[in-house]
Amino acid sequence: MLSRKKYALLNIYHIMNDGFFDAVPVLLMFVALAYGLGEKEIGMVVSFGTALGTVAGLEPCSFPGI
Repeated sequence: MLSRKKYALLNIYHIMNDGFFDAVPVLLMFVALAYGLGEKEIGMVVSFGTALGTVAGLEPCSFPGI
């Protein structure tokens, strides 16, 4: 059983993690404007990052034969 302090700290870390993950596409728009990138390049980078995060979150038992 987690202590109340550790539980609160875990919740704070979870909020920060989700906040940073959700802020990347928004911040990427400003970076793209600064470097003059188009919507296609931005979409590809955001899609690749989302797909990579999804694959990284999968459990190894989800892949047969591994």
